[in-house]
Amino acid sequence: MQPFKLPLEAIQILEQIEDPRRRQARRHSLVSIMAVVFCGLAMGEEGWEQMAAMADMCWEWFRGILPCAERAPSADTLRRVVSGIKPTA
Repeated sequence: MQPFKLPLEAIQILEQIEDPRRRQARRHSLVSIMAVVFCGLAMGEEGWEQMAAMADMCWEWFRGILPCAERAPSADTLRRVVSGIKPTA
């Protein structure tokens, strides 16, 4: 069985979203944060704390399919980044 790979089309769509953060404040890529949020929603996670806990438990898997930081994003990071994205994106 081959490992799961995030489809290139999905990455290209996520890369079109404007990152609301300053360049110096980017430990996690916007693509990895959005992947965590989408996976969390698909798994029925409710709230930033649950999504962050899921990301922490599955971080090695995320790192296998995306360029990711050493550690999973915190609940505060998820909330802050997603809250800063323009709704039209």
